[in-house]
Amino acid sequence: MNQLVQITGGDLHYYSKFNSAKHGDKFYYEFFRYVSRVKGNEVSIKVRASTGFTVTEYFGGFGLREAVDF
Repeated sequence: MNQLVQITGGDLHYYSKFNSAKHGDKFYYEFFRYVSRVKGNEVSIKVRASTGFTVTEYFGGFGLREAVDF
């Protein structure tokens, strides 16, 4: 699970010895806060590099629109 979280930029929470009677309210409010928070989508990044440097691999769920965009 940790690798998936690192790749996607998500969050991972572990509730040690979870007891719904004791931790249920805390879990509910934390889950609601994470689901209802504002998120950003469709972000575009341009990086400039010195002459001679090239990109050899791309990582992520995106498509190239132009040779210089990623």
